[in-house]
Amino acid sequence: MNDIRSVIRALCQQLDELQSKVVSEEDRAELEAIIAAALAGENAAVGAGDIESRRSALAAHLGLRTRRRRSVGLTGLGPGHTTPDIYICPSNKCSRTWLNVPGKGDPPLCGLTNQPLCKG
Repeated sequence: MNDIRSVIRALCQQLDELQSKVVSEEDRAELEAIIAAALAGENAAVGAGDIESRRSALAAHLGLRTRRRRSVGLTGLGPGHTTPDIYICPSNKCSRTWLNVPGKGDPPLCGLTNQPLCKG
């Protein structure tokens, strides 16, 4: 079974792409139902596997990639470097992380809450 936090991370990372491709009211309603289930998190009546399979099915239907990106994790920066700030999901519903390094810009927005990722 998929971990709910990794499933929500995958949805969050693909949400802009999904929203840009949704045209029909039926697809929009499905995407909104998937988002609602993700926002409900572990208390959702729908399990993580259901959220993932519904996201994957909608992505395939819209002609988008269906595989989740693998997390590369955080690698060591080696000696002589400052420790970068790590940003996390603002609602703590997923395991998404973002590493702030000089010149990278502002943290991205959470796809579900539209809030910037916050310092972890």
